[in-house]
Amino acid sequence: MNAQRDAAVPDSTGFKQADRFAPEWHKYMAKIAIIKTGGKQYKVEKSQVLKIEKLNVDANKKVIFDTLLVASSDGKEINLGKPSIGKKVEGLVLEHGKGKKVSVIKYKNKTRYLRNKGHRQPFTKVKIINLLYCK
Repeated sequence: MNAQRDAAVPDSTGFKQADRFAPEWHKYMAKIAIIKTGGKQYKVEKSQVLKIEKLNVDANKKVIFDTLLVASSDGKEINLGKPSIGKKVEGLVLEHGKGKKVSVIKYKNKTRYLRNKGHRQPFTKVKIINLLYCK
């Protein structure tokens, strides 16, 4: 009786337990990918917006990222590159900008030496629009 009750209740993905065994169910799973850009690695999902190091691409243009890993969110299907699986993630450049100002201060005691310099790191805001299915 508990098995019937559990099968009728949707889980966190919105599917009932019985639906998990449908042949096309895996197509609706959320996918994640690890991309590499600007010397850093980012974990991304479809329609995620993230700030990355500045790219030399105009706003509202597509950019393709070097992909290290693509997997389903439950971890059952994983496509791991050695070291890369190619260009599997597409993004759309939303805007370019500068981050918050950081003050860099040099100070030497008893010598009247003080230098104050500011820095604003440039960034590119990107929306992930497509993750190719892993097989």
